[in-house]
Amino acid sequence: MLPPPPPLIPLLLPAPQEQTHCTEAMRQPRHTAPLLPLLLPWLMMVVCCAGVCVAADRAVKHRCGIDAMMKKYGRLPTAVVREVPRRGQGAVQAYPAASEDEDDGWAPIRIRVSAEDMYNPLRHCTAAGDLRIDHDGRAITCEEDDVLTEERRSIVLRQILPAAIQLHAERLSVRPVTRPVLIPRTGLGMCNNFTIPHKHHTMGVVCADMIIYANGFPTSGPSAWAVPCFMLDDGRPFAAAVNFDPRQVAATYEDVRVAAHELGHALGFAKAQFLMLNMISEVPNVRGRLEVSVISTPKTKAMARQHHSCPTLEGIELEE
Repeated sequence: MLPPPPPLIPLLLPAPQEQTHCTEAMRQPRHTAPLLPLLLPWLMMVVCCAGVCVAADRAVKHRCGIDAMMKKYGRLPTAVVREVPRRGQGAVQAYPAASEDEDDGWAPIRIRVSAEDMYNPLRHCTAAGDLRIDHDGRAITCEEDDVLTEERRSIVLRQILPAAIQLHAERLSVRPVTRPVLIPRTGLGMCNNFTIPHKHHTMGVVCADMIIYANGFPTSGPSAWAVPCFMLDDGRPFAAAVNFDPRQVAATYEDVRVAAHELGHALGFAKAQFLMLNMISEVPNVRGRLEVSVISTPKTKAMARQHHSCPTLEGIELEE
């Protein structure tokens, strides 16, 4: 049994409107997120295999609709990467991990967050009675608990997302994207329902290996969700949409777990992608079920057996 987690320590990070220079962001010291070494034992249960395995504790088990979203929007379009002038990023904030050994061509993934919808009063609930159109095109009437208050916005942008992003950055290294990536104006699936800064279409996203467009909008489903919108020509997801239900936002370890889980989906860790890459096997007769789906690549199987001290495991089980 895991010991109780330590108190959640507030992160002292700049607000997303503040400009962050690319080279300075890449050198951001790890002490900006002092709670992360303490978070890891409690987070790994939900983030193993980058956020798609089932948590062992029923209390922290998170269900999401990633597979339904992926089916709805179909195949991801491909981004265009080209050399364009690099300038300020406006309302974009970077939360990368520091890198001490980048000479081999690999570096911790740099995930940037664009949160313009969280500052536009027409794109979220500001008061009870507001009429809004949700991300599925349905009209809703905001209730008091749906309001994205300044406190809730701060929790998402200065605590939950930075902690979840750092968790992935400390585990996932990539070949850094070295040129700006132009974001298409159409065909972006769920991202078409989020505000994308004009300069992302014209100048491109710079100093990033992934851009996330974030909002805090009411949902009748999970407390948070994320879905990739398009990918680079090598198949890597580059842009994604993420949403947090305001009434369920809190500065807790469970919220960080959920955010990390959803960012895993944004990074491309979803059943549809695994099936396309032939990474899934069906294991029969598990806990009375006819069969369950597991990630069964050789490396995954070996690590699962080592972690659980179980030499007969066939892989890491996916959520239902």
